[in-house]
Amino acid sequence: MKLSKKKPDLCLIQEENPEDIEVLDFNINYNFFKLLNLSNNEFKELVNSSYDSGKISTLVNLLCKCKETMAKDLLSRASLIRSKLMEENQGGNYQDELKKLFNAHTIADFSDDQFADVYFHRFAIQQASSIKINFVRRRRMKQIGKVPDKWLTMNKRCGEEFAKIAGARVLDSVYNLKFSDVKHPQNEDFVIKPINSSDKRGAYAVRKQDIYSFMDCKILDNWHQLSEDVANKLSSGVIKEDKFLVQKCIYGNYESKTPANILRFHAFYGEIAGVQECCFFPENSHWFWQPDGELLTFQLGHKNAKPYGVLDKHIDEAKQLSLKIPSPYMRIDFLRGEDDIYFLEFCSNPEGVFDKDFILKRNLLNQAKYDRLFGKMYLEAEMQIVNDCINGKSFNEIREFNEQCEKLRWFE
Repeated sequence: MKLSKKKPDLCLIQEENPEDIEVLDFNINYNFFKLLNLSNNEFKELVNSSYDSGKISTLVNLLCKCKETMAKDLLSRASLIRSKLMEENQGGNYQDELKKLFNAHTIADFSDDQFADVYFHRFAIQQASSIKINFVRRRRMKQIGKVPDKWLTMNKRCGEEFAKIAGARVLDSVYNLKFSDVKHPQNEDFVIKPINSSDKRGAYAVRKQDIYSFMDCKILDNWHQLSEDVANKLSSGVIKEDKFLVQKCIYGNYESKTPANILRFHAFYGEIAGVQECCFFPENSHWFWQPDGELLTFQLGHKNAKPYGVLDKHIDEAKQLSLKIPSPYMRIDFLRGEDDIYFLEFCSNPEGVFDKDFILKRNLLNQAKYDRLFGKMYLEAEMQIVNDCINGKSFNEIREFNEQCEKLRWFE
């Protein structure tokens, strides 16, 4: 279709009632393919013009209706092809074609015929092994009710308190300080970070010679600059609340005063899928290690940044900690100090794997084999937790933590 040079527009934009979904049935295929033929810039112009004229709802409704109509049409046609193959050959000579039709749809779009394929175990249900789908399922469970590990990731204190109960190596911390109450000790370097933020957001290493912002990868010369930087982040919402924790600064190299790297263990209830090593000094650099210690991928960071790697004892420590949590997946972060590793925090979603700065460019979960590999590990972990509960495992650590957390209100 040849596009005109005039500003892109939809004929439906001029309808008086853009909210009326029936209006969008008119000439829907024409409009859908017209949209498909727009370049990104032309579509942006259409979005802007629709927004400016107060008719963005019409565009949204059109897109949704087009998707719904096309999906139904595709399902109908796929079902017709399947019926023909099954009728003529009982599918025996067309297994590859039937499998392709089966895998071409999401589970939510399955037809009755496809559910029959599931019931009679005709094909492996690869869609259900997606780690993305299972993370969404887990999120929905948390919306419906309370999962046993709910409070583990509420804030940094909750994670640290559980790690202590579970026997992990945890740094002593002072919690719930307003920034104005934080004092600069003269004899010891320390880290200050928001108690309710994850990762490096709003975290600083306060050293004798200077102050380092992990989030911005920049040096602050003095306490006054730190105060201004914290105030700016609080006012902009980068730091959500004036509530901080303070703990000893751990170095990867004490001689050079290089802050410790972070090891993020992607744990599936006793099985480690991989370890992401993060360096935030002097710039962001990331490495993703397989459990056997082989380097899987690397995002180029600063030329002087170097990984410390992962030892077998680190893997074992993360495994043992994850087995005390009745959750199919938990990201467990440790500081990789020069002498040992120290628990840092829990995270119920793999932020590191979704991190815009890290793996959007080479996103492991956007690669089907890793999405399904991790998804399979998730389902295996889910089954193992159920079997362990049936066999009498009581998860005493999480029970004690939940009782103490509710009593002492660590999540506040």
